[in-house]
Amino acid sequence: LPGHRSQSYPINDLRANAKSLIRKLSEKRIPATGFVNGASLQVEGERDERIDIVREWLDAGLDIGNQGYLHMSLY
Repeated sequence: LPGHRSQSYPINDLRANAKSLIRKLSEKRIPATGFVNGASLQVEGERDERIDIVREWLDAGLDIGNQGYLHMSLY
């Protein structure tokens, strides 16, 4: 989003949003590719849960695109 700074979302919100999106895409059979920055998975105490969300995405038959480890901040 324009003017939106990257941030780490709380794991409970992230998991709920991901599950909802995966369910809706699967129900409608909409192909989708999610892009993941490696750094977004490296949140202390949440790493395994965040990786599980990526696995759930893949298990639903959706694609993952590698967006690299980190984006340079332009802010």
